[in-house]
Amino acid sequence: MYLTYRQDIDHGNYTKVFDASQYSADIPDTVDWRTSNAVTGIKTQGNCGASYAFSAVGALEGAWALAFGNLVTLSEQNIIDCSVPYGNYGCRGGNMYNAFQYIVANDGIDSSDSYPYSESVRFFLDNMGCSEEF
Repeated sequence: MYLTYRQDIDHGNYTKVFDASQYSADIPDTVDWRTSNAVTGIKTQGNCGASYAFSAVGALEGAWALAFGNLVTLSEQNIIDCSVPYGNYGCRGGNMYNAFQYIVANDGIDSSDSYPYSESVRFFLDNMGCSEEF
């Protein structure tokens, strides 16, 4: 299942530009994050249009691994089920920006062990709060 990009999101007026001259470190020509233990294994989203959740979780997993030295596998399902109030649409698409807004407001997300992926929305989209404990 492929969904079109939803452009109904306002990122505000951000004009910050990366300036490489601010950094004195040598930047390598290539980086393989797999050998740095900064990416988890291959994941399959199946028939759920949740690439936004997989991309947000992948970015967060890698950032966590680089910052704290341990790789954790986080829950895409948590984002699929619970970030609807932040502008995502469960298995019908979404945006990683909205996923990050949910993660920040929620003070994080669950691990995939505690909240495993089910390839579907676990809650009715019009009734989401994700206040249940798993």
